[in-house]
Parts: sequence; structure tokens; C-alpha cells
Amino acid sequence: MLMRFLFLLMLLTWMAVPNVHAQVGISPRTLDVVLDEDGRSHSIRLFNLSEKPFKVAVSVDHWTLDENNEVEIIPSTPISLDQWMIVNPLNFEIPPGESQAIRIGFRPQTELADGEYRAMLYFEQQLPPDDKPDVKQIRSRFRIGAAVYAHVGAVNAAAQIEQVSVQGKQVLVDIVNTGNTHVRLDGQWSIWPADLYPGADVTHQIVGLGRDAAQIPDGVVSAGFLPRNPVLPGHERRIVFELEDLPQQAQSLVLDMDAQFADKALDRAESFYWAGHENNGP
Repeated sequence: MLMRFLFLLMLLTWMAVPNVHAQVGISPRTLDVVLDEDGRSHSIRLFNLSEKPFKVAVSVDHWTLDENNEVEIIPSTPISLDQWMIVNPLNFEIPPGESQAIRIGFRPQTELADGEYRAMLYFEQQLPPDDKPDVKQIRSRFRIGAAVYAHVGAVNAAAQIEQVSVQGKQVLVDIVNTGNTHVRLDGQWSIWPADLYPGADVTHQIVGLGRDAAQIPDGVVSAGFLPRNPVLPGHERRIVFELEDLPQQAQSLVLDMDAQFADKALDRAESFYWAGHENNGP
């Protein structure tokens, strides 16, 4: 039982709240649902990892992503997911070391066109009354979101990577989503010296990346996980991430990406010249 609990904690999304001792975990952080006829409910679980109880209020919003890939709350529509989601409970208290399951159901009031519908569940800590109103103090509280995606009809994950470029230590990936569901880069990147690179069809994801026991192939100078920012249907977005631990000397390098993207595997290589500093100039 103890090992199961420790494994579960590894899967949680952790959030330490500044200036307070509260910690909260949420699992899963993203909920993908294919709507069917059985009306099956789903759940998200919130964990109190602190030594004090806390009260939580749940709210539901309609959202999109802005040009900077940040969540933007937008007005609801008659068919937006937040209008036909059933969430229970909306207010609760979690004792220290325990958790609360939030049940989610879907009851659309009209026939929906095929496609993706989304909502954001926000969990916000409710602070008790200030027992020292005359004393100036900082009172922090957490507010975290969990994205919910609901799919109607056939899911068409169709997207293209238009361009990949390296500028200094930054990688810019331009993506166009022409399907009816969000897509992500779900995988890894690695950096190779150009003269040692074996080819995109030979490389693969590194087992145990991020752990001491990672099996780093000979020749790899740096590696990491690709960002999992979603690109929504009909959107064109630039995903940006930072390369780490690049060599001190100038040389020709290859960026290798091994991932699952949209409905297929991604094996892509981009050559670039690294000048030995983040400006990447001559």
C-alpha cells in the first residue's frame, strides 16, 4: 500500500504556494473525454499534502489560448462545454494528508457538431476570516486549473510542423493545427555533434531521461523533454523551448526530435551552427 501511495505522489502535479506551508496535488491535470451514450461520469482528485486543512471552491470557465500560448478566459456560448458540465462538489474541505474526488458529468442540452469542446476547472483555496485584521500580513492562497477536453464524433488529429529553427539557445517550432482536436509535442529532444549524428531514423527516445539511470547514447551532448503546450484546432502557434548544457566551443550541431505528434510519430532533425554563446552569432 505504501509503494502504491508513493507512486501516486510521483504522478501528481505539485504546486508549492509562496509564503505558506500548504501544498496541493491534482490528478489528472488534464482530462480527455470521448462522449458516448452511457453517460459515464469522470473524476479529478485534489490532494492536501500539507499539515493543515483547507477549504476549496470550484469554478468552471470557457477558455482558449492567446498568441503567447497562455490560457485566456472567454465568454461562454450556448454550446461551450462549461454550460453542460455537471461538477460535484463545488465547495469542500480536505483534511491534512487526505484527498477529495470531484465528479464530472456531461449533459448537453442540444445536438452538438463533431469536434472538440473544452472547459477549465479552477480550484481556489478559500481562506478563513482574518483573525488579525489590524496587523499587516501577506495571506497567500492557491488557484490551479485542470483542463477538460470533450470530443464529439470522430477525432481528427491533423497538424503540421511548418518550420523548426534554432536561435541562440531557443528552439522555435511553428505548428498549424488543421484537425478538430488539440495536438501536442509528446516526446524528447537531443543535441548531437553533426559528425556523430546517426540520423533521425536511428535515434529514439532516451529511456529514463531525467533520472540518474538514464541510458544516454554515446555522442549526445544534451537532452530534454519537449514542451507539451497544446495547439488548439484551427490555431497556428509557435512553441518555444530552451536548450540546456550546450558545449562551450563553436561547432555544427544537430537538434533531434523524437515524439508523438498529432496522429503519427515525429522523427525530425535540424542542423544548426552553435557559436559557443547564446547569441549564436559569428
